[in-house]
Amino acid sequence: MSVVLGRAGSGANLVVGRVAAPGGALVDIARPRVEEIDLEVVADALARIPRFGGRTHLPYSVGLHSLAVSMLVSRRTGDPRLALAGLLHDGHEAYVGDTVAPYKLLLRERAAELARAIDPGHMRLPHELDLVARVEAALDDAIAAAAGLVSDDFLHPEVKRADRDCVYAEAIYLELDAPDPEHRVWVPADYRVDPALGDYLENALAGLERVRLVEHVQSVATAILQRVHHLRRLVDRDQGPIPGADILRMYDDEDAV
Repeated sequence: MSVVLGRAGSGANLVVGRVAAPGGALVDIARPRVEEIDLEVVADALARIPRFGGRTHLPYSVGLHSLAVSMLVSRRTGDPRLALAGLLHDGHEAYVGDTVAPYKLLLRERAAELARAIDPGHMRLPHELDLVARVEAALDDAIAAAAGLVSDDFLHPEVKRADRDCVYAEAIYLELDAPDPEHRVWVPADYRVDPALGDYLENALAGLERVRLVEHVQSVATAILQRVHHLRRLVDRDQGPIPGADILRMYDDEDAV
């Protein structure tokens, strides 16, 4: 049963647990069905959602991050399935937004404190009370199925490693931490940016500085969707390693974004 909330006189109703998608569809984020997932909607949303809560000097999106993770996984493994998983590892954010990691950790810490207050035997947060993780996991299951994957692909060590490396590199390039290891606050002092990732970020940020935002969003969304289709074809063929260092260059044309 859906619960409908609304303010008197507002003329709007909010259906708990359902978010609007283009065309007036409502997606049940607690129990999403694969047929509700539109990868074009996912690509477009990721291209619009800002990373780091928008606290960056340029409008760097979750879509650009997703392309970076996929590129790194592709270069390191040559596995199209893992590259596709890297591309869609944050796909749930298309429906629930990018909840910044420190806030998620705070929510989990407070929930764990509440669980311990109810039952001192709870040393860790029970999974059933980790509501953020449960909603994200349900969406991951549906998005993975829509892309011909399983959600465990998003948790592969190479995907997690590339995601972590991109977070650190993005923090440095987007001026959220210092490039000089001696002055870093949260990026590890021994972290070194992968040269290919550095090139990608330099080109991406240069592109953000020279184009209109609407054009940029459209090109990022198109790049994500094209890469999804390309990687899915390779996965469906069971082709094995991807030939070459990368299978899609977003900035082949210096005028592209």
